[in-house]
Parts: sequence; structure tokens; C-alpha cells
Amino acid sequence: MADLAIVRSIFIAVLSVLCFYQRPFGLSSWEAFGVGFGLAIAIIIFEIRLKQASLTRLIGAAIGSI
Repeated sequence: MADLAIVRSIFIAVLSVLCFYQRPFGLSSWEAFGVGFGLAIAIIIFEIRLKQASLTRLIGAAIGSI
């Protein structure tokens, strides 16, 4: 469990710093950092929710999206 927390922390740091230097959408550096941080948190929350879903629900969602 601790290794997953380390990987998630590294993911948050990398995405935040990447946005800080790349400045997407012409944002200032700190605004872009906030966007990167928020995006990383949203991806991690989505990953946690996806892990809790059952396989049949995931298959149903995939078929339903087509």
C-alpha cells in the first residue's frame, strides 16, 4: 500500500511540475501548476473509483458507450 502512495505522489509531482513549465492554454506558471495538480488529483480519484467497480459493471459501461 505504501508503494502505491509513493507512485501516486510521484505522479502528482510530475504532472504538476510539467504543467508549471509547459504552461498550457497560456496560463501563468502558478495557475498552470494548480491545473496540473487538480488534474492529477482527478485522475487518482477516477482510478480509485474504477478499482472499486465490479467487472460486470465495467463491461456494461464499455458496451453501453459504443
